[in-house]
Amino acid sequence: MSFKKALIARFLLASTQFVAAEDSNKKKDPIIYEGIVSYVVDGDRFILTSKEQQHFIRMKWIDAPNDGQMLNEDARRFLADLIEGKDVMVISPNGEVNGCVYGEVVADAQNYNTAFGVRLGYDSGITLKHFFAPANAAEFILSASPRWFQLTGLYEYQQPVPGAPNLDWYVGLGAHIGGIHKNKHHYDGSFLLGADLIGGLEYIFPSAPFNVSLDWKPSFNFTNSYNDYWYSGIALSLRYTFR
Repeated sequence: MSFKKALIARFLLASTQFVAAEDSNKKKDPIIYEGIVSYVVDGDRFILTSKEQQHFIRMKWIDAPNDGQMLNEDARRFLADLIEGKDVMVISPNGEVNGCVYGEVVADAQNYNTAFGVRLGYDSGITLKHFFAPANAAEFILSASPRWFQLTGLYEYQQPVPGAPNLDWYVGLGAHIGGIHKNKHHYDGSFLLGADLIGGLEYIFPSAPFNVSLDWKPSFNFTNSYNDYWYSGIALSLRYTFR
């Protein structure tokens, strides 16, 4: 082989190796697994069931005691209380390797996307709740009484109650608009505009498309003196869930 051809061949080989190295250094897109945690093995491993398939998950960033080690059962029970029976997403850099998926786990605070139902209490009416992001929901309440009516919009932050499966706590804030239609001459005006707070507990039935919540929703009106429900905003809500 001539010197010129050898030089060209060496150049082409070096170029090929450089391109291959560049491709290997490119960051791979993570593989995402979504499903329900059907069984917790220990404090950092569980079985994920997704579309009639099961995946053995090893949680990233966590190193919990294994079988035979101290506190193994405590760690297993703690993780089970947090995620067992719930929808989770596993973000894995390499996917399944040797029958195990190693990845970061993102757990939803809720097991549904939207819920619609009735609210019974001082502020009775109909309620619509929708999660626009994990642990972040918007709730709209259309309520009425013999004296007034109003529409309330709330932002709510929701998280699981540790040690209580399917039970969540939530807090939030929002605003309302409405009007008084009985004895309105007793107040500064018939128009209602004000701010709302909310805090409560919500139980999601694991095997039925319903949830029930108990909350306290104090309100304050900016437009008139009709504020007799500041201390009475306790209500029970029953909703049908769309998952």
